[in-house]
Amino acid sequence: EVVRKKIKQLEDEKYDIEEILFMDGTKLSQSTFTQPAIVLVSYIIRKIFEAETNYQPVLCLGHSLGEFSAILAADGFDLANALQTVSKRGELMQQCCDDKDLAMMVVLGLENMIIEEEIKLYDGKIYIANYNCRGQCVIAGDKDSLISIGVRFRELVAKRTIMLEMSVVSHCPFLEPMSEDFAAVLDDNLKEQFSYPVIANVNAQSYQDKTTALEMLKDQLVKPVQYEQCIRNIDDQVDAFIEFGPSSVLKGINKKLSKKPTFSITDMRNLETTISQIKQLEQNLTN
Repeated sequence: EVVRKKIKQLEDEKYDIEEILFMDGTKLSQSTFTQPAIVLVSYIIRKIFEAETNYQPVLCLGHSLGEFSAILAADGFDLANALQTVSKRGELMQQCCDDKDLAMMVVLGLENMIIEEEIKLYDGKIYIANYNCRGQCVIAGDKDSLISIGVRFRELVAKRTIMLEMSVVSHCPFLEPMSEDFAAVLDDNLKEQFSYPVIANVNAQSYQDKTTALEMLKDQLVKPVQYEQCIRNIDDQVDAFIEFGPSSVLKGINKKLSKKPTFSITDMRNLETTISQIKQLEQNLTN
């Protein structure tokens, strides 16, 4: 009921997001709809958690699209403005990719240096999009080139290469044409100051104001996510990480990057258990 009430308040004049989430799942494969749907679900889970615990963040961090959820958690957006921003982001990304045969691929089990050297041979057709952790990164580019380099990576004894089912690519120069239009959207929707620091995907440094956010989010379109460095930079500033959203992907990555616990809240079913675990951790740290 809480979820439905929130969604009713936030229906966009162009489409009914409740219908997309609960009835018409086909649109969720389109970036224009995927991005606001993920941000909205993450927001709702976080707000329910905060209502149950009164916990507030020390730092806010998200991976890729999650940086927008992080800014929302830091009070850098109003909810309606956040949804409008990421919907437009998805629309512009789709426009950049529609006339190109592009894709993204996860590469497991190879050192970043090896991947970087092999990509140089493809002369701007492939880029690294995400540095997730040692032995795991994501590359983006021309689909045929990705298939070809995937064969080469397996020859180099990569554990696995996985082509991602996505309608757009991200964090690479293929998105440069949307840069100025998206900057204008951000300028309209971001608040001047945030309540909490946000960690930038592109350089793993914190920011808390609109001017820096404009620079970081514009760069985020065309530069790789430095997620591994983000976690390493803030690890000694936190007692735990809490992931809000429809999946627990970051929990798995964090286990490889930090000895601090990561709690992942994906739905109402694991909310109560997770709150209990967090309170137990707090008690242990206090004692």
